[in-house]
Amino acid sequence: MVRSVINEEVDYVKQGESIIMWQEGDVELAVSFKDEGGAHELWNTINLVKGKDTGEDGRFIGDVDLPEPAFDNLNTIRDELYIAAPQDAKTVLARNILEKDNYLTKLGEIFSQAEDLESLEHLQVLSDIFKGIINLGDTTIFEMLVSEENYMTVFGALEYDQQSNFKEKMSHRKFFKDSLKFRTVINISD
Repeated sequence: MVRSVINEEVDYVKQGESIIMWQEGDVELAVSFKDEGGAHELWNTINLVKGKDTGEDGRFIGDVDLPEPAFDNLNTIRDELYIAAPQDAKTVLARNILEKDNYLTKLGEIFSQAEDLESLEHLQVLSDIFKGIINLGDTTIFEMLVSEENYMTVFGALEYDQQSNFKEKMSHRKFFKDSLKFRTVINISD
């Protein structure tokens, strides 16, 4: 068994999913794991000792950046949102959405275009994206999602959830338009 101390000065390299390599003096060392979980755990420990935090995929959390909304980037956006498991990565992604100009509005415009084109594939990816954004758990983003400008788009996108068990498409927007009636019970002023 290799006994080595994690050194902040040493460059460690993760090769594939189960091998971590480094050099001590003139000697090149490597450790290979039978399962990926062990390699992932050691990789995260190395990066924590070196003062870097990593996400599930081994990338540094600070490196997480959502691309601008566009038809060509939808799969990348979805993947970035679902890779972000640790809370720190979710916080970075939420900040990323909030710092980019009109990110949710742009996603809404793409949703409208996808519906006009009847592109089921894009609509399902957009549904996953909006679910991923909701799962970030950021209250400021929640407020933006349920704002007067965005809530119909969000619920419209969620109608295309491919993981739902319903045989027919859900009609969230129809429910909001036809069935739901908001009433002011007590008027509360600012």
